Amino acid sequence: MKKYIHPKWYTKVPVLFENNVIYITGSTSSYLSVEILAKVHPAYQKKLETTLSSPADKFNKKYKKSTK
Repeated sequence: MKKYIHPKWYTKVPVLFENNVIYITGSTSSYLSVEILAKVHPAYQKKLETTLSSPADKFNKKYKKSTK
C-alpha cells in the first residue's frame, strides 16, 4: 500500500457564514465558508413570488368568458 496518499482530515472545522460560525464539522479542508444559507435565502423562506401557473389556469385565462 502507498503511504501518504490520503488527504489530512481535520476533525473540528468551523463552517462560516458572514464571519459567524454556523456549526463545526469534519473535513479535508481546514476552513469552510458558505455564501448562501437556507435561513436567509428568500427561496427557502417562501418570499419569492412564483410566476408559474398551472395548465388549468392558462386554459381559464385563455377561454375566459366576459361576465357583463
